[in-house]
Amino acid sequence: FRTLSQVVMLKQAKKTPQQIALHLELKPWMIKKQWSFAGRYKAQHVTEILEGLLECENRLKAKSLGPELIFSRLVRRLAP
Repeated sequence: FRTLSQVVMLKQAKKTPQQIALHLELKPWMIKKQWSFAGRYKAQHVTEILEGLLECENRLKAKSLGPELIFSRLVRRLAP
């Protein structure tokens, strides 16, 4: 998801697939694959997803709650 989020941000910054490939130091076919998915997301949504995943990771490492509850909260947070 990290690569996809970077492509989304750079695509919204009006970068071309070639510029993104150079910037991220990835093969053009990898960017082409992510480019089609990137159109489905807005930068704000990607940020929310990344924040939610980070929160899940921190809670799982802290063992503050059970995994089922942690992931249920993530799903509720990200649901439209």
